[in-house]
Amino acid sequence: MSLRKAINEMCTQCIYDKHQEGGKLQQVAKCSSQSCPLFNVRPLPKGSKE
Repeated sequence: MSLRKAINEMCTQCIYDKHQEGGKLQQVAKCSSQSCPLFNVRPLPKGSKE
C-alpha cells in the first residue's frame, strides 16, 4: 500500500460518516483536529485552498 493511500484511508476511517452531509473528501477537508499528525497531509478536494 502506498503512503498516500494509507493516509487517505486513515483520514476516511477517522472522520467519514455516511449519515452526515458531504462525501469523504468534503468531510475530511472539514477536519479540525490540528493536533493530528496527518492534518497537513490529509486528502482535500481538487481546487480546495487551505
